[in-house]
Amino acid sequence: MVGKWFAETALDVAQWGRLFYQWGGTPFYVIKVDVPDWVTAQMFRVANLDNIGTARWASEGDLLDLLNSTNNGIIELATIAL
Repeated sequence: MVGKWFAETALDVAQWGRLFYQWGGTPFYVIKVDVPDWVTAQMFRVANLDNIGTARWASEGDLLDLLNSTNNGIIELATIAL
């Protein structure tokens, strides 16, 4: 499976980051991608991925290319406390 997961909330992103990067002490960054609803409607959606929260999957190829070409901005968010 090649592609990217996108969480629907910043809090969920922070939980995944802490889950996957806690052991090595590697820093992680949270970004916000503003994507049109008609694009996210085409993504595979899981309501409770890893028992953390809702996430959407964009497979590499046409859908990820569409997401990259139609996003309305990408910004880094401040650190999110849990």
